[in-house]
Amino acid sequence: MDLFDTRMSNYKTEKDEDQCCSLQLVESIPTGLNFSDSFEHMKTYETWKQMLDGAQKFVDIAALYWNLNESDYPTSNAGKLVYQSIINAAKRGVKVRIAQDISQGLSNNKDSRWLAENGLAQVRTLNFSKLLGSGVLHTKFIIVDLKHIYIGSANMDWKSLTEVKELGVYVKNCPCVATDLYRIFAVYWRYWPILDDVLRSAAFRGVNVRMLVSKWDHSRAEEIEYLRSMIVINPALPTKKGARGKIEVKLFEVPSTKVQKKIKFARVNHNKYMLTDDTAYIGTSNWVGDYFISTAGVGLSMKSTDQDSIVQQLQEVFDRDWVSPYTKRLV
Repeated sequence: MDLFDTRMSNYKTEKDEDQCCSLQLVESIPTGLNFSDSFEHMKTYETWKQMLDGAQKFVDIAALYWNLNESDYPTSNAGKLVYQSIINAAKRGVKVRIAQDISQGLSNNKDSRWLAENGLAQVRTLNFSKLLGSGVLHTKFIIVDLKHIYIGSANMDWKSLTEVKELGVYVKNCPCVATDLYRIFAVYWRYWPILDDVLRSAAFRGVNVRMLVSKWDHSRAEEIEYLRSMIVINPALPTKKGARGKIEVKLFEVPSTKVQKKIKFARVNHNKYMLTDDTAYIGTSNWVGDYFISTAGVGLSMKSTDQDSIVQQLQEVFDRDWVSPYTKRLV
């Protein structure tokens, strides 16, 4: 089975016929970030370790960059544990394959290079500037044995495990989804929905739109004015069938101490998801045009009306974050 063979058939056995896909939300909560709600989801690093430690044949990883093993910061141990699990899997005979971005300016990818140099992983590096003229491989997912997957916002970086607010989904015993994701691992394509028009059109139809946007040192300068252009239409929205739509925007900022501010590219709400009445989407792309036009990314869409479904759990996460003290309404 070649890494980039998109003609592969669904990987499914008779044993899989009686198994049902299970979905579980996964989060990284930065140290010091406390919520009053009691519910708690599985930690990202615990999920990754569980997947890697249970791998039998294949581990396929798509990553923007690597920085699991390169820090003595007190909370960096989770990254070292995940990295060791990758090594242990390879030493058990598991075939580890990594597709990564060239990561210029982000990382020297020493972790993945060491794995390749020591025969523990096959690593292929993509340079999207040469392939497409611009862009990066912004995908973040893990596929294990073509049955289990993690997909979400977390990078292969210890900070994504303990110092950045991340969200993803763990899909277990689901060969059909894993096979689909494997195909995406092989071939990325360009896709650009007109997000601005879709959101405004929804509000004009009477839908209430709530946008929870991260605020940190690396936010784009034009972001605030763009978001204001979304809410400025509220007074002009029509009333249809007794209902009137609305667009609300809040900025989520993870607080940092002076010491924590020194950690590069951390202390941020790095979630990327969307919810409607009965559907949830969790993915890897920022809601910026170039992430859909010239940057590779993936996502998972789920639909359910059950009260205990993954969609409802994700709604609870959004509602928790929306009313938390870490948000500020944009006016």
